Amino acid sequence: MLPLRPALLLAAGFTATVAGLINTIAGGGSFAVIAVLVFVGMDPAVVNGTLRVGILAQTLVAALTFWRKGSLDIKTAAWLMPAACLGGLAGTLGGTHIPSAILRPVFGILLLSWGMLMVFRPAGFTSKEQLSERALDVVSHMMVLGASAYGGLLQAGVGFPLMAIVVLYLRRDPLRANGIKVLLVAAYTSWALPGYALSGLVSWPVGASLALGSVVGGWLGVRIQLAHGAKVVRWAFALMLAVSGGLMLV
Repeated sequence: MLPLRPALLLAAGFTATVAGLINTIAGGGSFAVIAVLVFVGMDPAVVNGTLRVGILAQTLVAALTFWRKGSLDIKTAAWLMPAACLGGLAGTLGGTHIPSAILRPVFGILLLSWGMLMVFRPAGFTSKEQLSERALDVVSHMMVLGASAYGGLLQAGVGFPLMAIVVLYLRRDPLRANGIKVLLVAAYTSWALPGYALSGLVSWPVGASLALGSVVGGWLGVRIQLAHGAKVVRWAFALMLAVSGGLMLV
């Protein structure tokens, strides 16, 4: 790693604030943090681990804010948490053993993949049709397990599949789904972070800067959603998919 210059910590904190806001409203904000930290010279494997410090702080604050405003579906999230934790643990076991040379192209491919999703399934998050909610079943638990395994492995962009599961499959309102999403991410990250730390893949000074910025961004993201409702979630989700794909194409 490069020496931990004040400019690096400042850049990490500022980027994390923006990413925390984006992550809480839609998802994909971590791609911005990855881009900045890799650009300034951090090892991609260390970036992948250090991200978890900010993510855990951000999701805990966001979940608390949702709960205080009476917009958190704790019951649904609690039923899905065991699958999320198991998936996150499995993903962490893989993530701590992936060489940095492999992570660079993987991150790039992910950007392109999420951009393509915008083309194939944009309507699910913008439809005004009110569908009856689907009860939790084995399929939903398996999908959450898979998405959380991806989150434990790479983290960046995990909000996209989790939101897709809760909105498109379980048919929850996007605003309510976001509260479920942040709780699930907090749950599996509480398992993933210690795994990366024990493997020496966490820079705590950078992580502390990310945590501070992510907390501010996460709090702002929840406040914006509660003020403007589900519509802002749908549009932000669609926008971040397009931006992620566009970054890869450029």
